[in-house]
Amino acid sequence: MLTFLFAALAQLAAVPPASPPPPLVRMASPPEPAAAAAAKVGTDREMIRSYERHGPDAGRGRLIEAVWPQIEALRAHHAKRLAGIYFDEDGALVLRLLGRTPVANTQLETAAGALPVRFRTGWLLTDREVMQRMAAKLPELRRLLPDMTGAAVDERSGRLFITYPGADARITAREGEISRLIGAPVWIGVPGA
Repeated sequence: MLTFLFAALAQLAAVPPASPPPPLVRMASPPEPAAAAAAKVGTDREMIRSYERHGPDAGRGRLIEAVWPQIEALRAHHAKRLAGIYFDEDGALVLRLLGRTPVANTQLETAAGALPVRFRTGWLLTDREVMQRMAAKLPELRRLLPDMTGAAVDERSGRLFITYPGADARITAREGEISRLIGAPVWIGVPGA
């Protein structure tokens, strides 16, 4: 039995490491063919999986695959203003935009169906800028919140969500202080709560 275990471990060790996924390709105008868009990995695939799990109809993944080139075209068109992007609870695609200039809601049409698109304006920072500001202040943030376990930008609100196990009123009362330190809105809490 032990010989079998060592043989199995030796086979696993002989397997070459998986190559890293190709870098995320951003679409240029005009839109790339649907087949190329469907072959993308990384953030795009995660966004589609999120829609399949949280959209109004879990079987609508085909719709997202079909409109993906149009989503990429929206991203490219609004690149200078794009603060964040997500799928809402009702399945609509929402683009959070910097500034106050309004953009009319629309929908993306394909043979697979239509995907509503909503634009929300008024954000001051992109998700990336929030994370960069947090990274620049990480040593001081760790000093103020030594038990924090992570941080991410909430896709819907654009706030920095700092995970802190057992966050209580004493800890959450520091949100204003941390927001001023980072220069971005902050929410401290327990994941899943």
